[in-house]
Amino acid sequence: GFLRCQMQLEFSERDVPKKFLARVVLVRDGVIRLLSSRSKGDLTSDKGREAVKREVKDLVNEILRKPLVKRVFFTQYVVQ
Repeated sequence: GFLRCQMQLEFSERDVPKKFLARVVLVRDGVIRLLSSRSKGDLTSDKGREAVKREVKDLVNEILRKPLVKRVFFTQYVVQ
């Protein structure tokens, strides 16, 4: 299968935290690992997509060592 997605993160602070910008490579790698570990069924169901959003939020907050991400939004999402 094939997944193409784009995400936006909503932070608890008004600006993008400097911690995030310094760790963006770790975040991208972690998100890719997380998404590639999911089945096509997980990625196409509504429940699965919502679970991925929660897991991305938890992953980024863990990398930042602080709960700075409030919500995750998919702005592009295609599964084939």
